[in-house]
Amino acid sequence: MIRALIVAEDSRFYSHSGIDMDALQSAMEYNLSEKRFVYGGSTISQQTVKNIFLSASRNPLRKWHELVLTVGMERNLTKKRILELYLNVAEFGRGIYGVDAAARHYWGIPASKLTTKQAIQLAATLSAPVNHNPVTKTGYFNKRVASISRYF
Repeated sequence: MIRALIVAEDSRFYSHSGIDMDALQSAMEYNLSEKRFVYGGSTISQQTVKNIFLSASRNPLRKWHELVLTVGMERNLTKKRILELYLNVAEFGRGIYGVDAAARHYWGIPASKLTTKQAIQLAATLSAPVNHNPVTKTGYFNKRVASISRYF
């Protein structure tokens, strides 16, 4: 599950200190070219902070708080602990929070029993879990599954 998560959400997780400046710059450039907010460029660490401490609003003040808290979290927690926290609070569908709840909801098993295919499917839900998940199996979801699967 951890490998699928990193492939899907933050491929440079182990090489940055919580903020991936390259991802942020790419997201900003893309958003400006589209003249709308499409991508946030957030790392797993930033998403963890947002999920635990902040609202999902997309305003500059919330983003600033997210950056400050992320730096503090990265200085005080191990990468392993950050991943553990993220996997316990991430949304995997409407009202489905945490990888264990998701495994039980979608397949009736604990997270410890997930197959590689199931872990990839859960990782594929993270960008838009309510609309794109193992039940809806949308085209977008299937493309994400295929993309993540290339690394396994």
